[in-house]
Amino acid sequence: NLCGVKSKGGITVINNFISQNKSNKLYVLYDNSDLEQYIKNFGHKYITKKRIYHLFLNFFLDKHTIEKINSFDYIIHFGNFGFKTSIKSYTLIQNILPLVKPFSSFRNFVLNLLYRYTFKISDKIVVQQEHVADLIPNQYTTQIIGSFEIKNIKQTNNQGFITIYEENKNKNPKFQKELLQEISSKYDEKI
Repeated sequence: NLCGVKSKGGITVINNFISQNKSNKLYVLYDNSDLEQYIKNFGHKYITKKRIYHLFLNFFLDKHTIEKINSFDYIIHFGNFGFKTSIKSYTLIQNILPLVKPFSSFRNFVLNLLYRYTFKISDKIVVQQEHVADLIPNQYTTQIIGSFEIKNIKQTNNQGFITIYEENKNKNPKFQKELLQEISSKYDEKI
């Protein structure tokens, strides 16, 4: 279930998963036409319902599609929340703002409620990092599928700092700028 995947990071995760999956026995639900290039070799169905209804796709999809979905061993919901099925269900959480700041906006509040519903219907919540797993209530099973790897980098002055930076509010660029300024002031370096 690729519904709700719109960000560059989400599309990269999808592309990596599909490229590692050697089987052509996938059936894909999607609502973003940008994903068509990645799923053209698989059975697929384009979903036109508004995203808010995706938690209840099991009520909106035709009988043939529901039977097709339930004929598989499991479903992976890549877009932060999914719908109930009769097969094993795994949900990948990528956007943590609704978990960290649920009351910062009405949107985050609603997403937080949708996440909590998804936690209840999922067999496992999949996250990419341990700090995200810590945000999931303990009664739900989580699985961490990624990790940061810090490597020693050869440097000429034995000092350095690396950050991955993007002008996107989800990446908190204000914090990154402030941190870099703080570090640079301590080392008399200009950024």
